[in-house]
Amino acid sequence: MILLSAGCSEREKINSQNGIALSKAMGDTGDEGFDKAINKIKFNFPEDHGPHPGFKTEWWYFTGNLTTKDNKKFGYQFTIFRSALSKTETARNSEWNSNQIYMSHFAVTDISDNEFFFEERFSREGNKLAGAQSAPFKVWLEDWQISETGDGESFGLPDLNIKAKNEKAEINFKLKSVKPAVLGGFGTQPEGESDRKCFVLLFLYQIKNRRKNYFKWKRI
Repeated sequence: MILLSAGCSEREKINSQNGIALSKAMGDTGDEGFDKAINKIKFNFPEDHGPHPGFKTEWWYFTGNLTTKDNKKFGYQFTIFRSALSKTETARNSEWNSNQIYMSHFAVTDISDNEFFFEERFSREGNKLAGAQSAPFKVWLEDWQISETGDGESFGLPDLNIKAKNEKAEINFKLKSVKPAVLGGFGTQPEGESDRKCFVLLFLYQIKNRRKNYFKWKRI
């Protein structure tokens, strides 16, 4: 079973001219002017699987457990985050200019052999290095991506392909929804008086996949 949770380049600095440190930009809690998940949200799928630029931060999160034909156990996690530096985007005088930052984290656990592989990436949206769109649904950071396959849909979610890799591990799965979406906290999830999050849980079935362990392919 795969669980998807969707929430609403120099790597040291995103904007060398203004000196915006990456850690500060991604961790900044200032949300003045941005939309807030205060009231119950009415979702409209499949459009709401895509980005919501009015919110400062959102993410697309996948986690799952795998078992091979020879009964080896694996787990994986793959997330892409979007964070806005400002509510509105200024006019671009360069393809590199963007008010959006993307971060992605990818990990595979080889439970049977007690090994763990992970990697993370950061990029601004500029020059199409990263981005998110609703139609066709796609979220990406360089060659790591979540994308609509075009093969059909179930319960309002198109069939998806997710892929990410590092030097030691790779995932490349085709996923299909097997249950209707579940709205967490009736659409909003509070974590403090002024910090509320909305999220949607989707239950996905893995119908085609492959995994690379070091330089050796294994069919699952």
